[in-house]
Amino acid sequence: TSTFAGGFSAAGSAGLTVLQNGNVGIGTTGPTNKTHIVLDDASTNTALNVLRIDRTSSGTPAVGMGALIDFQLESVADGVTDAASIGAVWQDPTSGNRKTDLVFLTGATGPTEKMRIRENGNVGIGTAGPGSSISGYTQYTNLDIITNKGADSAQNWLRLASGATGVDVVSLWLHPFDFGNAGWMMGTNNDGKLRLGYGSGASEGAAVTSAKDG
Repeated sequence: TSTFAGGFSAAGSAGLTVLQNGNVGIGTTGPTNKTHIVLDDASTNTALNVLRIDRTSSGTPAVGMGALIDFQLESVADGVTDAASIGAVWQDPTSGNRKTDLVFLTGATGPTEKMRIRENGNVGIGTAGPGSSISGYTQYTNLDIITNKGADSAQNWLRLASGATGVDVVSLWLHPFDFGNAGWMMGTNNDGKLRLGYGSGASEGAAVTSAKDG
């Protein structure tokens, strides 16, 4: 153990720097955090790898093998304990067909998986196997989707649509606040089987509780 006033540097002035306060800089002589990495080059429109984390095994890699970044926090009575993790795990480790998922773990007594982004872009919340672009599962609580564009009620709506050309097959509009077009509507734009509305979609103050065609 040694103590020094000026810090330590290696491989040139900006290769590796360790300050007396314990801050470590790679690519910088003035690290402002415990680990501070700077990659400086001439490119202006590309994303480059700055930090690399490897996970290897003495066995044969299989589905579920992964590398996590572990976040730990000091608690009131239990000292430093696991708080959350983010990492990449194999969905398929075979050569020529490799697929990886990004997982997010949180929890009160120990982090467990709460969200996963699959290799195909599907996002699962409460499920590790999302079968659509966004899949959500909740057993005990509500699933809320909230939009807020301020006083412009034309922007305060949630639209669910399907169709290869973007034409609505099923649509949902929500106007939770009275900005002149307050109310709600649920309907189908193409097949005309169901329409529900209040406020917008009908004369102001009138209500259409249900309408069915065909």
